[in-house]
Amino acid sequence: MSFQVENRDLALLETAYEIGKFLIECNKEYESRHLEYFCRVPFPNRCQTKTGLVLEEYYGSPTQIHTPLGSWRILSANNDNKVTDAIKKRLGLELFQEGEQTDFGFDGPYWTITKWKEMTFEKPVYREESEYIPDNTVVKIWDEFAANHEGLSKE
Repeated sequence: MSFQVENRDLALLETAYEIGKFLIECNKEYESRHLEYFCRVPFPNRCQTKTGLVLEEYYGSPTQIHTPLGSWRILSANNDNKVTDAIKKRLGLELFQEGEQTDFGFDGPYWTITKWKEMTFEKPVYREESEYIPDNTVVKIWDEFAANHEGLSKE
């Protein structure tokens, strides 16, 4: 099966990069810990979106953005790092899904990112697993993306 990455997928990835930098800036005291995660390729086998972006919390901390390439870990979890009203307003966050207790901790809630700067976004829709962009294609796209963006590594 052939997978084609569309321009809108790359545009969403670019926006997720900008939002990630914004979230790190809002959490400056933890910047060195966050950059360790931010520079890495998204997890391609989890949460690939067809449309929209989702901000995921873990124990009340915004940690990941769900993108067309998968779940991109932006921040490490800090119990004192709640999604603030300022972040909610800037990203136009709307509740997408309540949080839940899992075997690994408390995941969520999940927020729809509805805006960034002058842009607005469609409601998020996840790809079915059969529609996922394959890992090797995600890594290839990431390597090209990382080469053009400060602070990202080719991994």
